[in-house]
Amino acid sequence: MSVAHLLASRKALIFDLDGTLVDTQPDIRRAMNGALRSGGYNELAPDALVPNLHATLADIVGAVTQMLGIPESAQKQLQHTYMIHYRSQAHAESELYPGVMELLQLHRARGSIMAVCTNKNRADAIKVLDRCGILPFFSYVTGGDTTDHAKPHPAPLMHTLLQIDTEAADAILIGDTHADALCAQQVRTGFLLHRSGYGGQAALDCASDGHFEKYSELY
Repeated sequence: MSVAHLLASRKALIFDLDGTLVDTQPDIRRAMNGALRSGGYNELAPDALVPNLHATLADIVGAVTQMLGIPESAQKQLQHTYMIHYRSQAHAESELYPGVMELLQLHRARGSIMAVCTNKNRADAIKVLDRCGILPFFSYVTGGDTTDHAKPHPAPLMHTLLQIDTEAADAILIGDTHADALCAQQVRTGFLLHRSGYGGQAALDCASDGHFEKYSELY
């Protein structure tokens, strides 16, 4: 079965956000470097990927401080400063991946239920989706702070399914990292890997029902 037919066969499509629907790394990098400068630390190297983009902000900051040799005691302040920079940017550099809008329009016309399940703070996720013009497509948005756990724990995806009144077997999660893959596996729902996201080899090593590099492959 092609990946396009796989999506068409499901009642509900649940999307990750960062690295799946929207390329948010430019804004995350900009805010992180702003926080690092404010703390008197070196910025991320221009060719260095922001680590742990699949995870919560605390995990991302923890990985950045470890990578740059910054004391663990600085993490809380860096998180606070990061959020000030991130929200002041108004997600100016975040962009939809090509073909996302067309896919959402297609599945709205088909009557598919669509939702978002992300490890990003829910309020910020809603702002990104709204700025990119796709918030109205989604029946529900689950954030990293919606439940007591973040992906790969199954709780966020289970919560999303409950909110959209859909059984796991009737849904599929579209994501870009191993956290998405493992979350879907535990919930026993389908998983489709966006290979052009942030997941790298760790995501490719996980089981999936299919994969794609460009959204044009899905319609």
